[in-house]
Amino acid sequence: MAQCILTRFIPCTASKGSRIKAEWSVGGFSKQSVTIPYPHELSSGEGHLKAACMLLKANNRYNDEQSLFDYYAEAGYKLIQSETEKGYVFSIDYCHNIIDLAKVEF
Repeated sequence: MAQCILTRFIPCTASKGSRIKAEWSVGGFSKQSVTIPYPHELSSGEGHLKAACMLLKANNRYNDEQSLFDYYAEAGYKLIQSETEKGYVFSIDYCHNIIDLAKVEF
């Protein structure tokens, strides 16, 4: 099963600027998240991707010094991005699991 990161836009308030929050459940037990200032220089999808990557960079693999971002990148994993009503979902999957629907025949 692929690990998923959910991101959502948080509008500005009287005291804080707009932000993007990325979160995931670790082992189905504890929820971890990061919140970044909205990167206005990026497109919406790129801003949500940045938040997802920052969540991966903030977490280390098991008790290792290597961040999950670096581990997944070196191991050939990919982020599969899909837009939702509230933001984006990023599925972390190994590249050989991606199915090219143009080649599926029934």
